[in-house]
Amino acid sequence: MVRDRLEELRQKSNRNSKVKDLLIEVEKDPFQNVFNIVQEITKGIDKISENVEYCRRHMKQMSETPFRERELSEKLTEIFLQNGNTTHAVNSTLKQLENKVKNGDKLCALGRIEAVQYNTLRTRFRKCLNENNEELQNFKNFRINTYKAQLRAKGIDVDDEDISELLLSKEDVQIFTDNLLVETAEAKRLLSEAEELNEQLLKIENLIQEVRDLFVQMSVLVEEQQELVDIVEYQTQQAVDFVERIPKVLRKAKENKIKAFKIKLICFSILTIFIIIFVLSFIYG
Repeated sequence: MVRDRLEELRQKSNRNSKVKDLLIEVEKDPFQNVFNIVQEITKGIDKISENVEYCRRHMKQMSETPFRERELSEKLTEIFLQNGNTTHAVNSTLKQLENKVKNGDKLCALGRIEAVQYNTLRTRFRKCLNENNEELQNFKNFRINTYKAQLRAKGIDVDDEDISELLLSKEDVQIFTDNLLVETAEAKRLLSEAEELNEQLLKIENLIQEVRDLFVQMSVLVEEQQELVDIVEYQTQQAVDFVERIPKVLRKAKENKIKAFKIKLICFSILTIFIIIFVLSFIYG
């Protein structure tokens, strides 16, 4: 009796289909992985840029509405801290892409995509860091001026050198009070606000230092990646030159084809004439 093997054939067909699907996924995975990394970095850079623009608008509001200064300052400090965390995350992911570029084949399609994306994103990231650092420095200067004004209200005269020394030493604002007792509620309030400002300025100073460290790291990366950039530029130029040569190559190929056809036609004509002469000589010979 003949066995019904339809079910067995279906199972084999399903297994083959799964294997094909798996192979397709494996082929796409390297490119998809790069695109995922690029998307993650782009998202982080966009987030930092949005926050910088938000801080720029609120810095203007803070200058125009002094009664909201404390509320806006706290919000801006929080946003700059968020930018600091996002910056570290983007830098870490950018390092992953850098390692892929370093360890990959720089001449294959995937390697060129990685190199171009890396250099583009690194440039965007540096620009974004510059803008963030500029706004952070503006915010720091604004808060320092407020800080000095509040200390003067307490009768404590400080200059920029004293402020810088305070931030570098990370000491408490009490170094300016000469350990005198604060006698009035208003003086206590002013001193309390000055202490809060001091703490906020320390956070800002730490953020600025972190951004500076990142700039140093990225400067080193620029030097290390210069050779890679040269290779990519060379490959790009070669591709451009090849594209420019294509019309000439096609035109020359067309001319050669026409010449070959003419030669064939001439040869065929000569051969035909010889055949006719041979036939005529045979007939009338």
